[in-house]
Amino acid sequence: MSGSLQADVLVIGAGISGLAAARALTKAGRSVIILEARDRVGGRIHSKGGFDYGAHWIHGTEGNPLTNAARALGVPIYFVGGDSSYTGGWSRMDFPAGLDKDASLMVADRLFDAMDDLRRAAPTTLTLDEAFTAAADGLGLSEAERAAARWHANLIWREDCAAPDSALSARYWDEGFEVFGYGDSFFLGGYASLTDALADGLDIRLNTRVTAVAHDADGVKVETDTAHFSARHAVVTVPVSLLKRQDIRFNPPLPVPKQQAIDRIGFGSLAKLGLVFDAPFWPRTGYCFGLRGGEGKGASVAVTPYAVSGVPLMILLYGADLATELEAMDEAEAVARACDQLRAEFGKELPEPIAVMRTQWTRDPLALGSYCHVAAGSTPADFDTLAAPEGALHFAGEATSDTLWAMAHGAYLSGLRAASEIVGDPAILPPRTFAENRRWRAQLARAQRFFNLRIAELDGDEIAARTALLAGAPAFAGIEKSELRLLATMLETHTLMAGAWLCREGEAADEVFLIAHGELSVEKGAGAQRIATIGAGALSGEYGLFREARRTASIRALSDVRYYTLDYQRFERFLLAFPQASLALAKTVIERSG
Repeated sequence: MSGSLQADVLVIGAGISGLAAARALTKAGRSVIILEARDRVGGRIHSKGGFDYGAHWIHGTEGNPLTNAARALGVPIYFVGGDSSYTGGWSRMDFPAGLDKDASLMVADRLFDAMDDLRRAAPTTLTLDEAFTAAADGLGLSEAERAAARWHANLIWREDCAAPDSALSARYWDEGFEVFGYGDSFFLGGYASLTDALADGLDIRLNTRVTAVAHDADGVKVETDTAHFSARHAVVTVPVSLLKRQDIRFNPPLPVPKQQAIDRIGFGSLAKLGLVFDAPFWPRTGYCFGLRGGEGKGASVAVTPYAVSGVPLMILLYGADLATELEAMDEAEAVARACDQLRAEFGKELPEPIAVMRTQWTRDPLALGSYCHVAAGSTPADFDTLAAPEGALHFAGEATSDTLWAMAHGAYLSGLRAASEIVGDPAILPPRTFAENRRWRAQLARAQRFFNLRIAELDGDEIAARTALLAGAPAFAGIEKSELRLLATMLETHTLMAGAWLCREGEAADEVFLIAHGELSVEKGAGAQRIATIGAGALSGEYGLFREARRTASIRALSDVRYYTLDYQRFERFLLAFPQASLALAKTVIERSG
């Protein structure tokens, strides 16, 4: 491309991804100019008066690249707990009045497990709303149970994903999404204290809005509303919402697959309303409060930094359609609605707030919302497609991470990835940190809650007897008894009269049998040829987890029999929590098949 070069790299956008890219490129010896349309750095990270208008938490503190960046830059953070995969987390949340914590969690767990079963074969167009209804109908949930489950669903989807469940993909909304170590943290000086530190010393041109980008193999030319710039490379970090609207004219246009991916990716909104009072009227050591009405049109939660900052500030979170409504309404109406919820929750006469802060991301022409999500019809592969470089053009931002989308740390790492592409040095990226899959962590948490509930319901002697039976089954050889004790809690007791059939060959299999007392005949074929006799301690049906779920033999009681059953869904919960049992079971199935 002809014309003099003004820099090695132009970075479009001074959000956290653009700042990360520019800082890494500068360190690598490249000359960099950042072009930013706003009159400040940070993009959708913005702090003012002790209030984070945009990003608030480091989700998953240990192992998170932002934790390390904050430490390196000397930016103080404060650990607040939570479960690090969505706002608040049950362990640090005060539940709303009238919503029983254990009962509501268990009904929500049942529903989410049923939804997991549905999505295995779900089309990409199935929405979470449709999956929720189908699962609730299948379980026969009452209206009260649906409302309790809906409160939990709204917290995770509406408030955390910032999207209505009618827009989110039931199959892919959390597919491959990674979470770091347990517990969240926030910045004592606001999230902007990090972006301000990242921006220090960089060449940033504020109030410079990019309108067009021409690019070829030799470089780029960038038009703005104030000047023209040229460089060998450009890093595009504007929100995907602006790419959807095609605010920047690309010449040549972006490839059709990339534009189609941009169009499919969802973009949602999370609004915040901060109310400052003369003094706290809530429990002073509290941090996150569930709110009555979150199952409907009210905010699900409110958070307060009071225990750390001493500022009596209560922040209500509104996701998806609620965000659009809140940011469009008159401030007095918004405050009145929030105070009604707080009054219903805390049961007190509320004083008038002395200060009000609220976001306007849906009405901000440089944002048009908060962050992206996997919409129905999309998959995380669309984030990869957006991230792919096009000659001298490179792309970064939270919507270019197929494992950490919607996250500030995903945006940060994407900026380092773009810098690495330009320099050709993979060492720019931090060493890979082991991260958990969000879905796995959620399923594991549900399994643990179920185990704890069952242990509380059963007699200790009965659990001990069941554990001993399991310990004698070859499939569980080598599994710690403390772990088998959890599996024992999930068994259901049954009896069978002599001569009765336990199962018939060819029948659908959906549960495992564990024989506690008596003797049975295992028979195959039209002539019912006996191939084995089994008794106390025998385990049968476990192969249905690994192959077509049909009974491969008939089993008939030779005497009165007492036995236990374990349905495959509960068995999978156990295997999820203790993967070593899967290896033992696979070994048993292989040996039996041989």
